[in-house]
Amino acid sequence: MNVLRLTLEPALRADERRVRITVDGVELVEHARRVEVELVGSRPITGPAGDYRALPMWAVKNARSWLFGEVLIGSPSGGHWSVLLFCGGCDEPGCWPLESRITHDDVHVRWSDVRQPHRLEWQLEALSFCFERAAYEAEIARFLTTEVG
Repeated sequence: MNVLRLTLEPALRADERRVRITVDGVELVEHARRVEVELVGSRPITGPAGDYRALPMWAVKNARSWLFGEVLIGSPSGGHWSVLLFCGGCDEPGCWPLESRITHDDVHVRWSDVRQPHRLEWQLEALSFCFERAAYEAEIARFLTTEVG
């Protein structure tokens, strides 16, 4: 099982704070960067590879609903998806997001079908994770109590 950790990044103003997602001790931004840069290798591409930012707190109005796949955003490639990371340059959820399906049952929470909607041909299975639901819920509760207050 993977392990989730949520923290708020420090910021000068409260409305600029971002929710830092860490999986197995590595920030999700770094996981995504590594996977995408490896996919690109030395090939020339247009657009960024691995250029993401943590979601700003304003985009995560309800952390529990967001992390259980109940908050969906229209994708640039169609359909509605859970957004895990925003574009590294502009903070627009539909610009260059990292998207996922978040599903759950009584025992597990899964992030699957992770994709970059502008590069649907990229295989991002390495960014799919499976969490023990009880630990996942406990981490969300800890984050809301100690980080958000």
